[in-house]
Amino acid sequence: MWQSVRGVPMSQVFDFHGHSGSRPKRRAHRRIDPLILLLGLVFLATAATFVWREYTAIREPSFANLALHLAAFPNCETASMVGLTSAQRGEPGYWLRHDTDFDGIACEPQESAVFLQR
Repeated sequence: MWQSVRGVPMSQVFDFHGHSGSRPKRRAHRRIDPLILLLGLVFLATAATFVWREYTAIREPSFANLALHLAAFPNCETASMVGLTSAQRGEPGYWLRHDTDFDGIACEPQESAVFLQR
């Protein structure tokens, strides 16, 4: 009774190894293109160099200070959100791009300029 299914022997319907029909083909291992691998390594080395340079630029390096320092990178508004206003050179949150007058204090409050008219 269970010798065949629609005239096909059971050994061809189910091979008792968990595969129905023919055995699945083995996938060839995908090789990573050497150029992609090289670009990935260059990117990782650049990112590590950037983080290390910023980590050593802080006077008191720690993971928390580095995290705050990197969070303050985009602009002074984000620096004030993480509590790093008026950061001096060597402190977390000091970025040269935030130091508009190059006096060593980043994200300092801007004094309103009063112009005298004649």
